[in-house]
Amino acid sequence: PDKLAGKLVGEKVLDLRKGKNYINKEIFDLFFIEERKSETDLWEKIKNNYLRGELAVIGIEDVLCSAKMGRVEKVIVNRNFKMNGIRCRDCEGLFAGEFDKCPDCDSRSVFRVDIINEIVELLSKTNAQVDFVDEIEELKDLGNIAALLRY
Repeated sequence: PDKLAGKLVGEKVLDLRKGKNYINKEIFDLFFIEERKSETDLWEKIKNNYLRGELAVIGIEDVLCSAKMGRVEKVIVNRNFKMNGIRCRDCEGLFAGEFDKCPDCDSRSVFRVDIINEIVELLSKTNAQVDFVDEIEELKDLGNIAALLRY
């Protein structure tokens, strides 16, 4: 009936007589499916914006640069992606990759950092969101990290 259809929240039927374990498993399965869908939707949105030349960047260098400027709204990162970077003690510069000296000031007073962790720290200062996702192959092929930009 139309009156009942307007009150439906979802399409999955749960037999409430089967007990807590069954219900919890079904709810977890639904949550897992929705989580993967939201990850894929975010990636598709970033990818489409990037391909149209709109507010999106792909790859560690562009995401890091945008994060430093406070331009990032949302970042998507493949969960298992790891990359080193450096931070300079003298100029406090932050760079993705391995360097013996600072690319900005030529100081040798640099130390290794987890660049993803450093990006997350930068993003937290501007209230940007970070979504660590199960591996998305296309994202992996393009650098494992991408972002939607505010401006």
